[in-house]
Amino acid sequence: MAARPAAKKLAPDRLRVGLLGLALLLAWAGLGARLFEVQVVRASEFAEMGLGQRMTRKTLAPDRGTIFDREGEPLAMTVEARTIYAVPGLVTDPVYA
Repeated sequence: MAARPAAKKLAPDRLRVGLLGLALLLAWAGLGARLFEVQVVRASEFAEMGLGQRMTRKTLAPDRGTIFDREGEPLAMTVEARTIYAVPGLVTDPVYA
């Protein structure tokens, strides 16, 4: 009668490497699922939230006082200024100089 070969035991090193590989595979699958949810499933919700965060009005803090040097002369001060800008897409008759 022939002796049956002993069952192969999985070496501890190979078992650890296999479990680590499985853990990494599951982590990547989880990240992929979350990425799919954010980019596809809830994309419009997040786009609306982002627009709401960008399009807000804020009241700026009042002007700071003047900074003086050691002789009492103004070194840095707040200066009122006006800003002029144009939205290029709305300009109908540009003047080239």
